Formats: sequence, C-alpha cells, structure tokens
Amino acid sequence: MVAVNDQPIKDPGELRSTIAQQKPGEQAQLRIYRNGRERTVAVRIVQRPVGARGQPKLGT
Repeated sequence: MVAVNDQPIKDPGELRSTIAQQKPGEQAQLRIYRNGRERTVAVRIVQRPVGARGQPKLGT
C-alpha cells in the first residue's frame, strides 16, 4: 500500500487509522504497488464486521 486518497501510508497502523476515518459507503482511491508497478484502484468502504464480544473481527 502506497497511499489512500493521495495520503502516503508508512505502516499498517497508519493504513488502519486512515481507513477508519472514512465512512461506510464512501469511495476511496488506493495506490498500491503490485507485480513491480504502481497502480490506483477505487474501493468502497464498508463497516467492519463485529465479533461475539462486540470487538471488530481481525483479518476481515
């Protein structure tokens, strides 16, 4: 992951907090590095599933 909505991402924690600032239903532009090249993909933000204890499920 290179950037979200043109905001550079340095580590997984920064990615999580940047995505968490978006509202479900909003669209985001992700700049990624894959197969040796950089590209931009559009994604729609969805609400994170909640686990049995009311905590977000990890890895979803």
